[in-house]
Amino acid sequence: MASKRIILAYGSIPKDGGTYTFYRNQRNAFASAGVDMFCVVLGKNEHAMLIPEYIDEGVVSLLPEETDYKLLTLGFLKWCENVQVDIVMAVNSIPILNSIPYLPFNIKVITRAANAFDEGYYFATYAKERINHFIALTPRLQWDLESKYNIPTQKITVIPNGINIDEYQGKVGFDSEILESEISSKGLDRIVKPLKLIFVGRLEHNQKGVLYIPEILKRLKAEQIPFELSIVGKGRDEQKLRKKLHGFTSNEVRFLGMLNRDDVKLALQNSDVYIFLSHFEGCPNALLEAMVSGCVPVSWIIPGITDYLIENKKTGFLSDMRDYDSMIQNIKTIHLDRNGLVNFKSSVKANAQMRFSNTHCVSQYVRVFENAMYSDKSEPEYETRPLENYSPMPVYRPSVFDRMKSKLRRWKL
Repeated sequence: MASKRIILAYGSIPKDGGTYTFYRNQRNAFASAGVDMFCVVLGKNEHAMLIPEYIDEGVVSLLPEETDYKLLTLGFLKWCENVQVDIVMAVNSIPILNSIPYLPFNIKVITRAANAFDEGYYFATYAKERINHFIALTPRLQWDLESKYNIPTQKITVIPNGINIDEYQGKVGFDSEILESEISSKGLDRIVKPLKLIFVGRLEHNQKGVLYIPEILKRLKAEQIPFELSIVGKGRDEQKLRKKLHGFTSNEVRFLGMLNRDDVKLALQNSDVYIFLSHFEGCPNALLEAMVSGCVPVSWIIPGITDYLIENKKTGFLSDMRDYDSMIQNIKTIHLDRNGLVNFKSSVKANAQMRFSNTHCVSQYVRVFENAMYSDKSEPEYETRPLENYSPMPVYRPSVFDRMKSKLRRWKL
């Protein structure tokens, strides 16, 4: 560790979402490792989206009424000079992305490829000749950076998101009590409590796959697997999902809406199985939070992402996309071995807390930072662009093919 503290400018907006969650989860761990991390909110558009309750002492507000990108770049460059910023991570902040070509060479640029879709890669690779190093959250993101965007392998490091595991040290929530007093009409001598399932995320199908839930529950009922599903979140497909779940009892399905962080943690710790149905992701924080809580993930395979985060049948269960038979069989396996579930949950929790702790994540980032600042002696591959030649980055416009893929994901159940 170098003696000088590293000053990191991180572009994000204080609100719900993975970009700000990364800042919130890592800031204190970065401080302990010698990195002062500031969340920079730049310009009127970004200030209009922030949620005041999310702001903490590390959030920096710059030019909250300004919309002119050149003036925003000038303001950001001046702030970087005043506080002696060492590293800029623009992430998906358009005003800070606009500033990258104009940064002096002594300021290093590190990017996080955090989302495995075209717009995410567009932001991650903008002004790529100026970027010193790329962080890929999962192998899938690394593969795409290499194959689609010609980023050299030696400029990429895979580092998954980190979770503050100190917040998840409570019990492993499964209650294995057998209801000895309940006798079924079929002559069974005992009945186990319902399996506690949970879904946490935006209630929309295009990315999160929420409209798979009704078919999964129908098949669980057909298999006579008792369950209680808690659905945490809000989103544009909520009413469609509610309609498709009409007929399930309030004991079987509960819509909990948006919960605060403490209540989400409690809900995860009191659940057995985390249902993960996304079509595409980067490195989903909700999945990691479920695992560090001791919640067993049951997930579709997203190559290079879920099969990297989950080891099938050891730290969760994986099924091919839309393979309902396999997913139901995996849930049935959990249901039939309730005593084994206690050990499985403990194993999932221990493995996840080892792999995805924020201190482990931050230590890897610091190595990347220090290498960029102190070890990389190569000549720059670019020339700092003069401000008199200022031009903002082109607006991202998805191709017709990209829009068709999005619609297919949304329509295909």
